[in-house]
Parts: sequence; structure tokens; C-alpha cells
Amino acid sequence: MATQPRYEEGLTAFSRRALHAIVAAGSSIDDRLVTGFLPDETHTNNETAVNARLDAWCQAVAQGDWRQFHRRLVWGGLDEDTVRRVLGAVRMPEGLPLPRWVDSLNEAVSLGGHLSVDEPESLQPDRDGLSFLDAKTPLPFEEVIAPFVLLARRRCVVQAGEAYDLLSQRAHGSFQRSLLETLTGYAGQALYLEFSIDRALGQSPLERLVDLTQDGRDRTRYRRFVDRMRRGGLVVFFEEYAVLARLLATITDLWVEATVEFLQRLSADRRDIQQVFGGASELGRVMSVQLSLSDAHRGRRTVIALTFGSGCKVVYKPKDLGTE
Repeated sequence: MATQPRYEEGLTAFSRRALHAIVAAGSSIDDRLVTGFLPDETHTNNETAVNARLDAWCQAVAQGDWRQFHRRLVWGGLDEDTVRRVLGAVRMPEGLPLPRWVDSLNEAVSLGGHLSVDEPESLQPDRDGLSFLDAKTPLPFEEVIAPFVLLARRRCVVQAGEAYDLLSQRAHGSFQRSLLETLTGYAGQALYLEFSIDRALGQSPLERLVDLTQDGRDRTRYRRFVDRMRRGGLVVFFEEYAVLARLLATITDLWVEATVEFLQRLSADRRDIQQVFGGASELGRVMSVQLSLSDAHRGRRTVIALTFGSGCKVVYKPKDLGTE
């Protein structure tokens, strides 16, 4: 039985109205055409936005050639009038259920409000379960994005069951670090823009000069920004960056799905792996992994190299190898 979304249990970071607005703003053209999103007439600059997006689309697929662009639309069973209706601001139709990724977004942002902001040198990763953070090699705005990884780990533990213990803490940390790197890679630029605006509005010209002469070593303003984002700022941030909200939540969901699948397959195949590769030595737990040895495909699945406690090394491919 599927669990109910946490925003229906009162543990919500977003209002229902905000969630509907984020889903509408972050929806793709296919979503809008298939599920019947409606033009939002409350946006007075809708026509300007539509023209700008149509121009950008034409430039991207037809190098600005409108005749070729119209032919491209026809190939997709579309015409300009149809796409114009869904290129501007839209709203969800009544009765349309919220997609699954909304629950992940809401829960991750809620979870972020319970984490503290520490100096990197005083960070205690094990205290909050943040073992995937590395004070020596910090990632941009990792403190803001960390709740998505914490959420992913929680779900992985529950869904994988006993199979979760087949990996060492170090190996699990590598999986979680990889997810963090992916998420910060997508979110870093938008967060940096908001941080730059926040810093500029909150500083006098003299303070900005001092920051420059100190080569950015003063992290007080950064920590305040991170704290503000965790304690409500992310709600406003994701209302502005709705596509990013959908992207981060979707990647988190796909990571959980692919990781649980890997762990369950490892559990199911462990006896065969022992017989074929283990020899007389017990394999032991997976002590380390090398991730992303191929391009991500089929829900961000990739090739993984595993090293067991016995020293045995095998390579996991997430597809059927029968044809090979």
C-alpha cells in the first residue's frame, strides 16, 4: 500500500497552493498538452513570455527558420496555436493529482529545517548522518542540498531491507556522495545567483570591498544564507525555480529506485557471485565501489565496480548481458 504524502499529514514545508503552482510552472510541454493544463490568465505578461519562448524554441530546433520550425511542429502533430496555449503561465486543472516527485520535494525541504549549519572544520558528519559530506572537499551549497540525500538514504534503508547491510558504511557513503555531487551540480548556479543577490543587498560598498580583500574567507554571510534557505527560504526559492525543484526531486527518486534495485540484485545473486568469483574465501561485505563508470541511462542507472572484503572485484551492469 502506498504511503500518503507528508503534506497531507501536516508535516509540510509548502502550502497546497504553492505545490500546485510549482507543478504547473515546472511542467513540460508534453505534460501540459496531455494532462490539460489551463492558461493562467492572471499573468499579464503571458503573451510576452510566450513570444520569447517560441522564438527561443525556433532558434534551437530550426536556427530561426520559421518555415522549418512549423514543419517540425507538424511532424510532432502540433501547430503554433496549440503550443502557444501551453507555453505561457499555466495552472493545474481541478482534480488532477500531484505527481510523485512533489512528495520528495516537500519532505526534503521539511527535513532541511531540522539540520544545523556548522563551520566545515567543526562539522560532525556522524551526528546528523551527514557522512557523505567532506570538509576537505566541500561541494557548492552542499549544506542546502544535503536533505535530499538524507531523504534518499532513509527511503533506501526502508525499501532495500536486509540487502542494505551488504555494503559497508564507506560504500554507502560513496553512493550518497555521488548523488550529492549530481544534485549540487544542477542547483549550484541558481543558488549562487541568489546568494550573490542576498550578499549585494545586505552589504555596504565598504563591506563588499572588505570581502574582496579577504579573498572570500569570511563565511558568516554564507552560513546565514544557508540557514535562511533551510528555514523557509527554499520554499520561496523553489517557487521561483520550479523546473529545478522538479529536477532535484526526480533525480532523488530515480537514485533511490536504481540503488534499491542494485542492492536487491546483489542480494539475489550473492550466492552465484560467491561460487563463480569467490573461491574458497567468503566474499564479505562490499567495502568500496566505483560509480558512474558509464553514462547514466534507464533512470540514471550506471555501471558499478564492487570490491568485497575478501578482495574479490566484480563489475555490475544494470542491463541483461544475455546478448553479450
